Amino acid sequence: GEVTSQLAVSTFPHLLATKVAASLPANAGSPREGHADEIVKLKEAATEAYGEIDAQAAQISGAGATATSVLRVGDRLYYINTGDSQSFLGTYVKSTKQSGVAFITAEHKPHLPEEKARIERMGGQVMMPPITPPGMKIKLSSRVLALLPNGMQLGLAMSRSIGDPEAGRLGVIPTPEITVLSVEEVRAQTAAKAGVDVADVELFAVVASDGIYDHIEPDEIATTLASALYGNTKPAGVMNTLGGDGDWSPLRACEHLIMTASERWLERMPDH
Repeated sequence: GEVTSQLAVSTFPHLLATKVAASLPANAGSPREGHADEIVKLKEAATEAYGEIDAQAAQISGAGATATSVLRVGDRLYYINTGDSQSFLGTYVKSTKQSGVAFITAEHKPHLPEEKARIERMGGQVMMPPITPPGMKIKLSSRVLALLPNGMQLGLAMSRSIGDPEAGRLGVIPTPEITVLSVEEVRAQTAAKAGVDVADVELFAVVASDGIYDHIEPDEIATTLASALYGNTKPAGVMNTLGGDGDWSPLRACEHLIMTASERWLERMPDH
């Protein structure tokens, strides 16, 4: 899926920006009421962009990829997700230095009722997740089974993706699930829950692949990144996986998370 991933990374931002500019008014994203049409248009633009990348990828690569992205238009955040990579909205209260997760996108897994029904309706077969063997800490996934033209068996661990033409014929679709959040509303809700003023709340968006979430819980990711974004101080218990001291920057925090996920994967799957 590397070719498809690189295609999406290089193509999607400009493609979506072009579609958004063509369909939305200059005051898009205002927090005032009455913007249902604007939301519909942006959802259509994002869905079209994912579909176009899916069609391009199918022409150049036989392997697909998941896709998750976050777009801010004024007060609104659009979480756009296809597959089992995820994005979340993190919160940080400056006075208490407490971080949290206000929202996280859903994983599109084959065993989910709506996904399973679509796949089976189009002739696909869903293998339910097996029982996790004793001692194995890694999560096992349901899979879409398909026979490739070369005779190999495909076992796709997600029910939506981009650039998987063979699985696409069996109900694996590129259509994203899109959730719209209000920045002002989330800030207000977080402040009320923490008993602080709205000005004391910071929000940040996180986008990561399933390779991170399979081994690190969202709350731990939020704590690690918030410490770098707002405190420049490593949270308690975080080991230096990169060598040297250096500044605890957002980049180093991301590198630390990648290394931690890799190390935990090796611990849980020693034979690999």
